[in-house]
Amino acid sequence: MGYCLTAYYCFFIMRSEAAVKRIMPWFVAGISVMTALGLSQAFKHDFFRTDLGFKLMTPSNYTGNKFKFNFEEGRTYLSLYNPNYVGFYVCLVVPILAALIFTCKKVWARLGCTFLIVALMVILFASQSRAGILALMFSLIVMLLCMRKVFIKNIKIVIIAVILFIIAFIGINVANHGILINRLKTMFNSEAEYHPLSEITTNKDNVSIVYNNNTLVVKCSQDSNGNDIFELSDKAGNKISHSLNEDKSAYVINDERFPFSFTSVRSDSFNGFQVTIDDKQWYFTNMMKDNDTSYYGMSNGAIMKYTKQDTSIPFLEKHYHFANMRGYIWARTIPLLKKYFFLGSGPDTFIIAFPNNDAVGLYNSGHTNEIITKPHCMFLQIGVQTGVISLIALLVFFIWYLVSSLKLYWKHDFNGYMSKIGVSIFVAVIGYLIIALTNDSSIAVAPIFYALIGMGLGINYKLKNDKEEVAETAQS
Repeated sequence: MGYCLTAYYCFFIMRSEAAVKRIMPWFVAGISVMTALGLSQAFKHDFFRTDLGFKLMTPSNYTGNKFKFNFEEGRTYLSLYNPNYVGFYVCLVVPILAALIFTCKKVWARLGCTFLIVALMVILFASQSRAGILALMFSLIVMLLCMRKVFIKNIKIVIIAVILFIIAFIGINVANHGILINRLKTMFNSEAEYHPLSEITTNKDNVSIVYNNNTLVVKCSQDSNGNDIFELSDKAGNKISHSLNEDKSAYVINDERFPFSFTSVRSDSFNGFQVTIDDKQWYFTNMMKDNDTSYYGMSNGAIMKYTKQDTSIPFLEKHYHFANMRGYIWARTIPLLKKYFFLGSGPDTFIIAFPNNDAVGLYNSGHTNEIITKPHCMFLQIGVQTGVISLIALLVFFIWYLVSSLKLYWKHDFNGYMSKIGVSIFVAVIGYLIIALTNDSSIAVAPIFYALIGMGLGINYKLKNDKEEVAETAQS
């Protein structure tokens, strides 16, 4: 609702040239502050790592403590918590700055906007946000096509901008030992995967393990002395023999279909048994719940039921590491859309809605010992948390804005101030929505996006009305 009100307010307030011109210096001032912060991080003098930065972010009683930073020195994250959100921010502001270069009359103002664009390129490359780089390139191409007459008229500026873009990219890439090229190469390069261990379910009276499409059923009971007695069988109910391996101090299964070992576990915090599969230890129990002898698994220090998961798009099921391990998260999120179609799970409840008890999927996808808190896709985030109906409504809103903007600006002459700002907001929105395919909405950046799209709607409204008035005058 806050975002809706922001867009609605900006639509009414920011649709006059005087209002837009009044807000732009303050917008650029904010960009300048963020740019200074980003450059300090890109050149390994992060402001937040200084004593002053620490004091500004912490209460006085934390004096003497130190922060542990999740990102290496030289990688930019601005004040946005995550380098991926740098792509969001840069894609929103660079097109605006590019438009200001063509609207500013003073040379120093043009040079200032140019410097900010170059600096933001450095910051974007240092963030290593691959989606941000690709989205910005695409959005600027759209801007180039829409404003083709303006860019052709100022071809020298365009050539200089392209050269500076290439220099900034190469410089950051070389300084980081080719990391940008390598990350772009691997962004969507994901071979089909095969995982021998495909499923573990903890049932009322057994644990079921599927390995290479063969199912092992494990039952555990205790004798009068409290010692574990294991019963193993396959899916057909045939007994599976096992024997004690004294060297391993564990039982091994005498069946080549199941190259596992297992042993009892007794400690102050856990009573149950352990099964080792491909050097990975899995813990199970039917002794830890009062008046409950059904089976549970232990993951991330919590006892939970392992259940059979709904499958998703076949491609994602075979490409868990697709898009930097987003393939698995998307594969488990898409089935949730049906469950939360109408009302959603609730804002900021994705961590509850997501099947974090899918221990096998987390293991196979490289998310062992992690709790998935976000879907890494704004559209899936909305679809799950507030429902598919709300997602459809928002998509209709975005598509309406994009289509109407394309119709308005494709053959526009761009002689005035408002049309240049309007088309820059149009391409900024395009870049943001592209990045949103692989990143979540963030409170650190989203207000800027909705303020800009509201302003863009207001500018479109004014330009369209002005065009209609001119047409009516010409006819009369």
